[in-house]
Amino acid sequence: AGVPMVGNILALTSIIINDGTTVQGRCLARNAEVTLDRSTVSIPPELTPSPSNTPSINPSAAPSRVPSANPSASPSLMPSEAPSVADTASPSKNPTVNPSAHPSVTPSANPSLVPSLAPTTADSASPSKNPTV
Repeated sequence: AGVPMVGNILALTSIIINDGTTVQGRCLARNAEVTLDRSTVSIPPELTPSPSNTPSINPSAAPSRVPSANPSASPSLMPSEAPSVADTASPSKNPTVNPSAHPSVTPSANPSLVPSLAPTTADSASPSKNPTV
């Protein structure tokens, strides 16, 4: 006697369904035949899934692409697997060593007390009021 089967059977080659087997679903073979040997294949009744009133304890394997209509009021206790890559509002404790490609035009309110190792050689746009001696 056969065994009842619910679902779809997909095969690259042939499918053979033995004596007395009942299949609720489809039997699809791509490159060969589907052999029914005194077996029954029927279309399963159409089911309409109904949402649950209680959430699942186990998280889904794939996140939803549609935002929730009722988001959670409390944050998750689990850390995110993909942290945010947005810039932070606070500056870095370790400044960069590379100079800026576009330096500021505004002079510093607190100029350096140490002279520059490489003074500028370009002509000044306005002459100094106190020339060097």
